[in-house]
Formats: sequence, C-alpha cells, structure tokens
Amino acid sequence: MVVKPAFKIIAEEGDITQKIAKNLISLTYEDKENLQSDEMSFTLAALYEKKPFGTKLELHLGYADNLFLCGLFTVQTITKNYLEKTTEVRATAVNFASRQKEKKSRIWEQTTLEDIVKKIAEEEKLDYDVDAAAKEYTIISELQDNTANMPFLIMLGHKRGFRIFQKNDTIYVRDKNVKIQEIKADTTKAPSILTLKLNSLYSLEITDANRNVYDAVLLEWQDTKRGVTRELKIGGGNTQIYKMKISEPKSDAEAIQIGEAKLFSLQRGGITGSLETQGREFRVGQRFKIDELDGEWTANSISHNFDGSGYKISVEFEG
Repeated sequence: MVVKPAFKIIAEEGDITQKIAKNLISLTYEDKENLQSDEMSFTLAALYEKKPFGTKLELHLGYADNLFLCGLFTVQTITKNYLEKTTEVRATAVNFASRQKEKKSRIWEQTTLEDIVKKIAEEEKLDYDVDAAAKEYTIISELQDNTANMPFLIMLGHKRGFRIFQKNDTIYVRDKNVKIQEIKADTTKAPSILTLKLNSLYSLEITDANRNVYDAVLLEWQDTKRGVTRELKIGGGNTQIYKMKISEPKSDAEAIQIGEAKLFSLQRGGITGSLETQGREFRVGQRFKIDELDGEWTANSISHNFDGSGYKISVEFEG
C-alpha cells in the first residue's frame, strides 16, 4: 500500500492546510546548522492577499496521520508574480526583527559553558538543552567582543569543540566528541544512530579528503606582559603539526583547551557527502549509518521538498 505524503500548516487564526493545499505548487523546509536560520517556504498557484509580517506558522510534514513537527516560523517575505499568478511565502525559525541582533561586549570568566548558555538563553527568552560534557566544561576566560549572542555562542562552540545551534526557541549544545542524538521538536530523544538502507537512497555521494594528517597543534600568541611570543604544543606527534595563532589566553590551561578542540577538529577526517531519499523525519545533528557501508556520519543540513511528485529529503553530512 502506497502511503500518501501529507503536510499541515497552522497559523495564528487556525489550521490553514486545506486553504494552502488546493493551490500548492511546492513546499520546502530547510533544516540548517550554525548561523543560518531554519526556513520554510511554499509557492501557491494564485495571488493571495498580503498577510501582515510577523504571522506565526507551524509546519508539520510526514504521511497520512503520521506527521512530525518541523518547527515554528515567522513570515518574512511574501512575493507575488503577477504574470505567472503565483504567490511565494518565506518564513524563518528566528524572528529577525527580534533583539537577537543586539551586539554585546563582555568577558566571561571562571564559569562553565552551561552557565554561559543559560545566561544567554535568559536574555533571549529561549530555553536551553546542554549535554553532560557542556555541563562540566570550564571556561577560564572568553571575550564576547561586540558580537550578538547567538553568533558568539556558535563561534565559542566551534572554538571549544561543541556543536551549538538554535531550534524551535531552544539553544542546543552537543559535544562533537560524542554521537549526537536526534533533536526532536518535542525535545524527546530518538536512538542516537539511524540506519538507512542503501537500496532506499535515490542518490549518494561521499568525498574523502585527506585532512586526517595532523598529529599535533602548535599554538602561538603574544605575551604582552613579557613582551615575547609564546608557543605551546598540543599532541605528541612531530610529523604533521598544525600552526595556529591565537589571541593571548588568560592562562596555559585556557590555551590547552583551545588547542585540544582544534586538534580534535583536524583529526575528525575530511569525509563529506550528500544523499537523497524518501521524505521522513530527519534532523540536523542526527548521527546515521548506511547498511552495506562502513562508517558513521552526522547530518549538517537537510532540505525537505514536498510537491505534486511526492516528498523527498536531501541531506548534506560529514564523517
């Protein structure tokens, strides 16, 4: 039995699915990582009246009575093509009219990554969800230099070896060292490893670049008190050393944290890829494997595409 793809869109005035479905040309949901906001868009075969910006939309995708919540979105643009008589609506998961763009300057000292995330979540009126590693990770000193809160957090995570991203009014923090569980819209956790069948994929490409060649990181910074350039080596290798200039740390312990995170990033390997398959619930950060192939990968971005020909997803991933 063929299961028919389905969707549901709920606006502030109620369920508008039927109103949209009768003229729907295409519907797309982009699940993204880091500084990019999740986005949904749909194109209709009609010229619709303009809705006020700020309209909230709730998107669900799936099959028949089995739909999953993609997220909550705020309408940003409505574009009408008067010759083709179509209307395109684009909405983002982050309201770009909000105060999240406000830049701040401050120093975070003798704290934990969880405490920084908690404070910023309070300022932005968001929830937060951090893993055990983030709860225990000490930040000796970190400068937020005229930077908005979310870009600062994402850069901090990248620097210290964590994956930090915002989904559905929640800031998530996951250690890149561990297998990342799927983040569902209802905050429940799915099994950490998803298995896809090779024969179910419409396409699959994997590129293996030779990045896993560094066995040490050499940090260099200017010691302003002594007026000298200092170096600190992280890792025991002597063959391939990655040289990295950093701003002056508060202590050697802070420099070691930065160096260890960079070395881990370099040694993760340069495996990247993309695949297409039948539409299903699949989230950025999902760890998965493919039967008949060795290795495990993490989804970096996912595009859900729903139209008259069916429902499919395109996934970009890394190893």
